[in-house]
Amino acid sequence: MNTSILDKKTDSKKWNTWLVRCFLWILSSFFILAGYLKLIDLSLFHKTLMALQLLSFIPPNLLKLAAITLGLIEIFLGFGLLVVKLRKIALLGVIGLLTFFICFIGYMIVTGETSVCGCLGRWGQTFGPKLVAQDLLLLFFAFKLFVTFEKKGNSLQVHS
Repeated sequence: MNTSILDKKTDSKKWNTWLVRCFLWILSSFFILAGYLKLIDLSLFHKTLMALQLLSFIPPNLLKLAAITLGLIEIFLGFGLLVVKLRKIALLGVIGLLTFFICFIGYMIVTGETSVCGCLGRWGQTFGPKLVAQDLLLLFFAFKLFVTFEKKGNSLQVHS
């Protein structure tokens, strides 16, 4: 039997495992950081809150609670990606949240909003194509992870 073919399969499997773990850590870190930055400085998230109010998604008296809740949800999802038993629900939550963010950012671009979104605190970007690209990349990571784990028989574990 040709051992070089076996070595290539083993190397490919190791590479795929490493790549999946990398995607998990990038996505998890991003959501934990985004949630934390929202919670420590809600004033920088004010523009986004006002935009949400303009869309009538949230009553004005609940904007601060909504911001705190969003920050906590992002942190929960970030940590959920790292816990095997929570991974599937966390991935579905991340996919849903990113889809909402992309639609919301698109709406803000179409309406001409040019303020900083406050999504990452002081490191936030203005509403624009770069922000959409960032969220699309994260959405790609989330979909890739979900499909990868589904192929592994719903175990949602990274096999080494």
